[in-house]
Amino acid sequence: MSRGRHAARRGGGWRLVVAGALLVGLAGTAGTWAAWTDSSVVTGAALASGTMDLQFDAGGAGFGDGLGTAYAATAIAATGLAPGESIAFPLVVRNVGVPTFAWTATARQQTPWTYVGTPLTVTLGTGTPSNSGSSYPRTGSCTGGSVGATVALAAGEASLLSVGRSVAGGATDPMCVVVQMSASAANDNQGRTGAVRIDVTATQVLP
Repeated sequence: MSRGRHAARRGGGWRLVVAGALLVGLAGTAGTWAAWTDSSVVTGAALASGTMDLQFDAGGAGFGDGLGTAYAATAIAATGLAPGESIAFPLVVRNVGVPTFAWTATARQQTPWTYVGTPLTVTLGTGTPSNSGSSYPRTGSCTGGSVGATVALAAGEASLLSVGRSVAGGATDPMCVVVQMSASAANDNQGRTGAVRIDVTATQVLP
């Protein structure tokens, strides 16, 4: 009878040993599992910049197309100017680029300049030119009135338009240029020549 109890104890002891071995085995398996991973790279398409192109009148080749390109406005010309006369000319400012810009302008003499002193003035206006006729006394004005200041053409530049005028991409700003000979132009200005130079600066309007 005592042998049976001893065997039962030994049997219970074996069962405990086996159970302990199973627990150890499971713990070891959990520590060796693999963790799968993945990674990728996102690449976009081309990021192309736009342009900001200030042009004039009809636009395109010969009308100021391209960055910093001058425009020879040969239509702003007159013959036989006398003291007190004025003539108005059209000038269209074009934004051929993408962003909206605001433009300002200065004016000065364009060489060759043979006038004595500063007998000629220039004024910017809006709308279309209105001229009284083609013979003396000629009077020119702009249908939309003047903007900015009236500038006497001198060797140094003077502000013609200091408050920027906004022009959206693809839009135009029809302007008018009035050139006048001062009523007090000196007598020795007879038979002289000169030209107006208008420097226009366009600056992007930021969002």
